[in-house]
Amino acid sequence: MVAIGKVKASTYLHHDLLSNILQSPMVFFDVTPVGRILNRFGKDTDVIDTQIPQNIVMFLGCMYRVLGTFLVVGMSTPYVVTLFVPITIFFLLMQVYPYTSNRFYECLTICCSSFDPWSEKCQCGFWF
Repeated sequence: MVAIGKVKASTYLHHDLLSNILQSPMVFFDVTPVGRILNRFGKDTDVIDTQIPQNIVMFLGCMYRVLGTFLVVGMSTPYVVTLFVPITIFFLLMQVYPYTSNRFYECLTICCSSFDPWSEKCQCGFWF
């Protein structure tokens, strides 16, 4: 299954890259060396052919281990299964929190950036 997906993804990527390269203006070929273009084709194809399937297999292996652990724990102590749902919800919320927290601080710094020069001058004693 992974091999079929790998071949399809590699074919689509190569076709899209080739069509985009062939539709590029001549200025692109004057500025960009041929070796750089071939290197880009080779690197992207290598990533599709080797690294992505390896990561998929590792992810599936990890998921099977986690599900197997939950199954063994659930079969041996059924009362623990009632804790799986709240713990899963808590885990999912904690995965979303850092993104929203970083976004909040980013918006806060943008909003307060016009106030910064005045506050720095006050702290340094220029206004007193």
